[in-house]
Amino acid sequence: MSVKQFAGQMLRNVGMYGLADEARGKYKAIIAHSARQKFQAQHPDFKLPPTDIAYDAYGGLNPEAYLRNGLNHAKFYAGLILKHHPGAQTVAEWGCGPMRLLRHMPALLPRATQIIGLDYNEKTIRWCGEAFPLISFLRNDLAPPLPLHDGEADVIYNVSVFTHLSEDLHYAYMRDLIRCLAPGGLLITTLSGSGLAPKLLAHERMRYDAGDIVVRDGAAEGKRGYTTFHPPAFARRMFQDMDILEHIPDGGGMEIFFQDIWVTRKR
Repeated sequence: MSVKQFAGQMLRNVGMYGLADEARGKYKAIIAHSARQKFQAQHPDFKLPPTDIAYDAYGGLNPEAYLRNGLNHAKFYAGLILKHHPGAQTVAEWGCGPMRLLRHMPALLPRATQIIGLDYNEKTIRWCGEAFPLISFLRNDLAPPLPLHDGEADVIYNVSVFTHLSEDLHYAYMRDLIRCLAPGGLLITTLSGSGLAPKLLAHERMRYDAGDIVVRDGAAEGKRGYTTFHPPAFARRMFQDMDILEHIPDGGGMEIFFQDIWVTRKR
């Protein structure tokens, strides 16, 4: 166990992980202030998310990386959508967060007539609605149902959402996502699999290798500190009511993205 892992585990054990992570976010915001100001001066029309929203979602505050990686990841996801559901009209991102991907989707998916952002963070949804008035935003709760009608979405994708939920919510959300999808609708999901398994502690790796989900609690569910790891055997059980079209291990080689990507279709 590394020093970082030991410190994290101790903070979880005493219920202080969330407070420590919040303090770390404020410190990183101070460090990133000058870089954000410089970026904003060079890109005056580019809307950067507030630092607390950005850190809460993905832990990074580098504006150049936010733009570069967000666009590259959006292109990858749009490519999967165009490959498997080129006629999709309604596309939703569940857990849109600080708009790293979704802000690029109207240009990447010109055939889509409705783009929807979903998130359970009230402050995030408020900022998104003010900054991107041409995209629809809806706030969901930590637990389902999502605020979508039955069969409303042709595509729902999510990036690092299940990775912060309990096992019970995995199955509850799968039922609700299937409800929200139109027949033949596409679900693109990321899970912490092969690329992140080396981070597991010895007792966690035993569960992972046995095909069971691994949950690190000690932080508020839905937050970055509450993390889950998903062996492929668990993922296949999770998607048992969907047709699995693709399993892309370790982020498909995308920069700083090590989660497995699963592309599934509603029957």
